[in-house]
Amino acid sequence: CMGPDGNGLPHWKGWLDALRYLQIERLSTHIDTLIARKCGDAVARHVSIQAAEVYNAGRPGDAGFEQAWDDFDRYLRSDGNRLNPGTTADLLAAACFMVLWRACNPGLRLATETC
Repeated sequence: CMGPDGNGLPHWKGWLDALRYLQIERLSTHIDTLIARKCGDAVARHVSIQAAEVYNAGRPGDAGFEQAWDDFDRYLRSDGNRLNPGTTADLLAAACFMVLWRACNPGLRLATETC
């Protein structure tokens, strides 16, 4: 399985930054249902508001984003990890699987795809 550079998965830092940005964008616009189930809708909405602050702080690599990311990470871990956005993590894991599967199997098509 080769990335565009011919050396396996390309630019891990870029992938990780893209995943962090996708996670924070998703959390800022959608409540995480695992948090809602464990802690209630009001808490889940508050997590989304906090995520929006991170999203609005810039992009991965920017000093403001990195500080906001670290603060948000501490906040999510502050209550014994009860604020763990597990549903969002599951969605990101599924998306990563599909990207990697497609990269490693470029000739295969999903049953729902047309030629």
